[in-house]
Amino acid sequence: MFKGLTRRNFIKTTSLASVGLVVAGDGGEKSAATGGGSDNFADLVVYGKIFTSEDNKIVESFAVKDGKFVYVGDKAGAEAFIDKNKTEVIDYTDKGLVMPTCGNGHAHYSVGLGMDLVGTVIDREASVEKFLSEVVPAAVAKAKAAGATVVFGFGWNTLEFLKNMPTRQQLDAICSDIPMYFADEEGHKGLTNTIALVNAGILSADGSVLKKADEIRGGLIGTDENGIPNGFLSE
Repeated sequence: MFKGLTRRNFIKTTSLASVGLVVAGDGGEKSAATGGGSDNFADLVVYGKIFTSEDNKIVESFAVKDGKFVYVGDKAGAEAFIDKNKTEVIDYTDKGLVMPTCGNGHAHYSVGLGMDLVGTVIDREASVEKFLSEVVPAAVAKAKAAGATVVFGFGWNTLEFLKNMPTRQQLDAICSDIPMYFADEEGHKGLTNTIALVNAGILSADGSVLKKADEIRGGLIGTDENGIPNGFLSE
């Protein structure tokens, strides 16, 4: 995600980002100093696509002095905190997403925040019957209301569902016009409808098999008794 960045700069920036953000006014730009004075110049200024963890905002820059954020906002505002002889400036523009972290390289951003915003988090206690009768229809309605072109969900109980795994045909009966993908609680298995398999090149539009169960390196395509993909995918 941070192509071209040094490991030192990456660790330095993400460590600083874990300190926290300074609360500010209604304009969305956050500042603990006015900038422009010698005492207010930052030690570090970062530009890029920056997720603040506060009200799901994306900003263009932040400035850090003595290990604390002194500015969070647009790029123009950060320039007041730069002293060319003192301030280190790192430009992450178009190199990925900068976000607060505690240095955990296995953080699941998509599950922790993204899924709740654009998809559906499934109650682990939900049965297969509830999944098909309530969860999936609600997820489809949410996605279509938001103008999404894919339906995402996460969290079905692996052990419970393995006893009576839903099929792509059952998902098709709920929604067949846009792809659906529902990951299990571990994130390593998923349930899809037919159009998702067609888009993935596993099935053709007429239902013929394009990729067999053993033709996916590092993965598994679930099939029915006739060897036809049934909508279950796994690593």
